[in-house]
Amino acid sequence: MLVTLTRDNSGRCVGLHLPAEPSDIAAAYEKLDAVCTDERQTRILRAETGVGSLDRWLRDRKMDRPGDYVELGELAVKIDAMTEQERKTFDGALTGAAFESVDEVLRIADSLDEYIFINGVTTEKELGRFLVDSGYKGFPESVKPYLDYAAIGTEYYAERGGAFTGDGYTLRRSSAEPLVAEHGQNAVFRVSLRTGGMRNLGQDPFVLELPATDAQARYAKDALNIEDFAEAHIVDVTCTDEALMRLLPRDLMDVDLLDQFADQYADAVADGEREKCLAVLEIEKPSTLDAAASLLINLEHYTLLPDDAEAYGKEALTRAGATDELMAEIDGFMDFEGYGTFMMEADGARITDYGLLRREGDPFPDVDRGIQMR
Repeated sequence: MLVTLTRDNSGRCVGLHLPAEPSDIAAAYEKLDAVCTDERQTRILRAETGVGSLDRWLRDRKMDRPGDYVELGELAVKIDAMTEQERKTFDGALTGAAFESVDEVLRIADSLDEYIFINGVTTEKELGRFLVDSGYKGFPESVKPYLDYAAIGTEYYAERGGAFTGDGYTLRRSSAEPLVAEHGQNAVFRVSLRTGGMRNLGQDPFVLELPATDAQARYAKDALNIEDFAEAHIVDVTCTDEALMRLLPRDLMDVDLLDQFADQYADAVADGEREKCLAVLEIEKPSTLDAAASLLINLEHYTLLPDDAEAYGKEALTRAGATDELMAEIDGFMDFEGYGTFMMEADGARITDYGLLRREGDPFPDVDRGIQMR
């Protein structure tokens, strides 16, 4: 922090870096005595703290007691230790707060975990668009082009308060309304996240549903005051599909991997391939979440069929080129069930809780000779 001290309006001044030793402060005052003959009180002509609202507040502040420099030095140390995101949050918190002393500013600096900062949202209109994109009030896609985003943002701001800065929007966490629906229709995981600061303040974890849109992930990071999910601790992970949870590896401590997997699984479910996903996971038994996600990327390499030897025999003949006419001719003269059992073994098909699973092009290893039918 650099403060420029003066005692008159002539522009004559002396710079002082904070925190400073008493000897440095005394030296600055000696210089002021030499250049400023005016007997007025020492004041800050300008300040460079890295926090715009604080710079403006410190301008023309009287520095008439030694404790002023001690408090500002303590504040300088805190600001130097802040991340860029924390500085932006601090700027917004000060912009929206009423304070009269450095001591009050210090208290705000120590309570940044009580605030949410949303990057890039600098107007009511941008706030409204962000809210809608994040799932606020669940507006359907069809009406979004016709929404009055400025009105939505203005209403939210009027109800919740906060402050806009040139970098984004800041509001108290206690005033923030969840922007993501509590139970999303395509939610696969619900991840409870908490930072060290939130734990120290006794705050409840932030719950993020996955898969998340870019806006939802961005809101979660802003709400947690982090730039990367790795900076937060995963308190708990729950899965909306109990059958899926039983088949996943135990290590589910990477939000980005969870989101990638959830996105692929949600797409597969939407395409009617939930049971194939579960069958693949049951047989392949991936040891990591990354491996599980890779399996879902390659679902086309698997075929799920009914657990029925006769049906499998007919499917195998059709796969080999038998026409409908041929199938009709041999019906009643061929043991489809026996042929199906033989082909299951030949194809390396495996029985799962969801049907028979076959891996195309690279059959499963022949572990159990003589496949057991249920």
